[in-house]
Amino acid sequence: MKIKTDYVILAVLLLLLVGATLLWRRPLHGQPRDHSVWRTNREGYRALYALAQRLRLPVSDLRRPWTDLPRDAGMLCLIDPTHLPLRDEVNALLEWVRAGHILLLTPQIVSPDEPLWGPLGEDYAVDLFEKLDLSLTHVGPKVSKTRMRPSSELAAGVRQIRLLHNTRLERHGAAFEVLARDESGPAIVALQKGRGLIYVLTDPDLLSNVGLRYDDNAILGVNLLWQGAQHGRVYFDEYHHGFREAHSRWAALGATPPGRALWPLLAAVAIYLFGRIWRFGAPITLQRTQHRSALEHVQAFAHVYQSAGAGQAALGLILDGFRRRLARRVGANPGRPLAELADIAESRDPHAAGLRDVVAGAHRAAALPDLEERELLHWARRLAYYEQEGS
Repeated sequence: MKIKTDYVILAVLLLLLVGATLLWRRPLHGQPRDHSVWRTNREGYRALYALAQRLRLPVSDLRRPWTDLPRDAGMLCLIDPTHLPLRDEVNALLEWVRAGHILLLTPQIVSPDEPLWGPLGEDYAVDLFEKLDLSLTHVGPKVSKTRMRPSSELAAGVRQIRLLHNTRLERHGAAFEVLARDESGPAIVALQKGRGLIYVLTDPDLLSNVGLRYDDNAILGVNLLWQGAQHGRVYFDEYHHGFREAHSRWAALGATPPGRALWPLLAAVAIYLFGRIWRFGAPITLQRTQHRSALEHVQAFAHVYQSAGAGQAALGLILDGFRRRLARRVGANPGRPLAELADIAESRDPHAAGLRDVVAGAHRAAALPDLEERELLHWARRLAYYEQEGS
């Protein structure tokens, strides 16, 4: 009953904590979309990251600012950042590109009736997109299909791609090469910066978990990462998605619904274990009962029977009790003769060596008409000794 009560208490604690989590969770509206490689929802890039790993492309996540890019980095994928970069980060990034590296860049998509970059993307647009002389505009329907320019290296195996958003690039002074466009305008372009290259995808969902399902979007994503892998390791920027080097992947887990459900469970278990180990008072020393020796009992028993002139009956009772206990120990029928049980005990237990002779001697003594107390006590002690050794 105690165990069932503990389970009930643990279940109630878990339900209370899960309920509190549901009541206090942040509302979904107003939260920025997150295209992190650790997200498995529609907007996440987990599928592309896992596909690259399966193809053994050198990919990693970047959890440091752009002023401290790794030396082995050949390509940086900046997918819809949700945290503002600093101005010196943008300058360091562009210098890194001019040195001969590749940048894959996508904008943040917001609804047309809001400011195009919103509160999270305003400085990002000014510092990076305006430095690239690029501007974005909303056009036509959201979903459209288009083809890659055949001469592009990214077009290998790509017959058709599907765009999921209606954001396109406008020519604002930058000289770029259009790699894919529809009737609404350029959707994928390439900009030459020094010895480096910048690919701009106007649709961040083009290579997301949901976007890879359509047409040849997955092939386009692999072509992009493969080209970056020719220059070094491909890094996905996670620093501007909120993941820092000081954080572990538990931070990514905690931002997902399964991760948020895990914390109440751990809290309930911790409270339950804390309650189980709580001590209400000082420890009590265990009192051990002192048992008398079996030999002492035998001696008193023999003295009483000898005083009554029933030494033979006493030894017979001792032999009968010894037979039952010995049969139970060796796993035999208690109705078998004591001599047979002694043979079985000697064959199994090294401590029972000589038991057959002791049993035979005790039987001969029990047949004597004038059994003395000293003789009775001798055989009783011999039997008790074997019983103690075998226990």
